[in-house]
Amino acid sequence: MNRFLLILLSCFTFTGVAAQTDPAKTMDDLKTAYNGESSASVKYAKFAEVAKKEGYLNIARMFEATSRAESIHAANHLAVMKKLGGSVSGPVLEPVRPGTTAENLADGIKGETWEYESMYPPMIKTAEAAELYDAVTTFRYARDTEKRHRGIYEKALTAMKAGQEKFVSATWYVCPTCGNTYDSADLAVSCEFCGTLRPRFIIFK
Repeated sequence: MNRFLLILLSCFTFTGVAAQTDPAKTMDDLKTAYNGESSASVKYAKFAEVAKKEGYLNIARMFEATSRAESIHAANHLAVMKKLGGSVSGPVLEPVRPGTTAENLADGIKGETWEYESMYPPMIKTAEAAELYDAVTTFRYARDTEKRHRGIYEKALTAMKAGQEKFVSATWYVCPTCGNTYDSADLAVSCEFCGTLRPRFIIFK
């Protein structure tokens, strides 16, 4: 009886390890992240249009910059998928229903928080277990950028509520390699996430 239990326990242990290191799970995660980042890019582009109509030009440029950052994440995820032998016919986009600029900023804060706190960490852990380090890298680039985006949106919303939208940066910079996003105040000589030099940054002004 004890021998049977030992064999059964070993089977469960082996199955658990296999599930954690299964490359197919990381492929699914890449597709999920690709769809999510593609949707976010479209959403923020529409948020930029709303901000322009409402007269918040600096916030509009900010949304244009973050939209580009999300498209870079999507492209990175897709490139890794293809490298691993996968393919997709195109992104599955979520419907977008923009609100006011204040509502859109709050929506952005919620979405970015969920991505860097809840979505990307388990994806990174699974890819690490499967030793798929290109996937680990693209997930980390996106996770770290989403955390920065949340801070950007929080500052913009606080400024807007205080009637200080003019103090939101009028110029934004996006790293073309990892999507990291800077305003004019925190612009670095090179990207702190991937090392890309500042002259290569995409400028929104």
